[in-house]
Amino acid sequence: MLRINLKSASHVGTLLSFIFLSIAAQCADFASPEKLAAIKSEKSVTCGFFAKQGDKTYIFTSIFALAKGGLTFGTGDGKPVKTGIFEMATDRDLVRIAVDSQISSFFEIESENVMGEAATIPSVVLKENGSKDKPDIQTFSGTVKGVGPEFFRITNPATDAETDIVGAPVLCKNGKVIGVMSYEIPVLSVSKVDKNEAPPANQKGKKAKKPAVKKLSKYDLRWENNTCSRLNGDIKWIAIKPQDLAAQARLITETRNFIDGYMEVVQSWYGNPFALIDMNASPPPLELKSWAEEHNKKMTFTPKYIANIEKDFGHNQEVARQLQDTAKADGMRLSSFASTRATAIKNADGSPYIKLYCSETAKVFDGITQIVVAKSNNLLYILPHVIIKSEN
Repeated sequence: MLRINLKSASHVGTLLSFIFLSIAAQCADFASPEKLAAIKSEKSVTCGFFAKQGDKTYIFTSIFALAKGGLTFGTGDGKPVKTGIFEMATDRDLVRIAVDSQISSFFEIESENVMGEAATIPSVVLKENGSKDKPDIQTFSGTVKGVGPEFFRITNPATDAETDIVGAPVLCKNGKVIGVMSYEIPVLSVSKVDKNEAPPANQKGKKAKKPAVKKLSKYDLRWENNTCSRLNGDIKWIAIKPQDLAAQARLITETRNFIDGYMEVVQSWYGNPFALIDMNASPPPLELKSWAEEHNKKMTFTPKYIANIEKDFGHNQEVARQLQDTAKADGMRLSSFASTRATAIKNADGSPYIKLYCSETAKVFDGITQIVVAKSNNLLYILPHVIIKSEN
């Protein structure tokens, strides 16, 4: 047993007070606004932070944060900051920007990442009223896992859907920074969804049967935004013009935003190629707006036509063929949006990391294209009312 000899109870109180104040100071240090950088544009604000590397002080952040936040920099407590040379890491989502202003408060960089260590993530976030002049500082937490040479993962920092902490520092328990919050490369996944089919008609005197369960394919994009770029190890830096960096960042951010809206439309169309696209519940991306409007116009009276086909196929064969041709043409055009995007980003300029991100994202678009093309071709071989019954 460890014994501590104190002369009086007052010493105990003094010691406990000192420990409490030390812990409180360390916790407060995690969210020090003067150590965080607010990266602003006309419409948004994202996060970066100040840290010293060698004998120089830099703003560190994510490429994605620059794409969303712009190129105007200040401290988290609202003071403007003058910047110098921009550099990006060759192998990870990491940008450092030389600081010309006098910065007295900055994070130190930890030399190692420890698996299973608790981490804290202080971030600049917009206030509820959208004010960019004095954004809020919020603190999130997670646990380090999956440490690699360039990246590591962190357990879900429990942010809500409206809070984006990309570019924020990831701090280990001693308050030093080990990484920067980033985005995951998207992954196209397929899952099987149960669909209960109507049970067969109950025959007299026989026990009713349970409805059959049919497996339907559902395609999703998996975004796991708990990836972090390491701020230690051997990092090679490339000098880059701010406007070139912003252009590269916008390409991957706009592509990411397009995927989300595009997949919403694909999911709706895939389930029933003859149904209307709901323009209000989930508005399609701007590129898809005219496609969705034309699709809805073509399919306005489709339920009536399909009912007639099901009732009397013999007298409605030509109507069925026309519907199939129209639906296939719509699907092929829908697929072209993904293939066009894939082509645009396959030859993207930038660091090796940006080229890797774009090439992997292009593979996602290629996969989506194949799915939509296959579905479109199959529409020629299955009657419209059969498709609706099997999918709905």
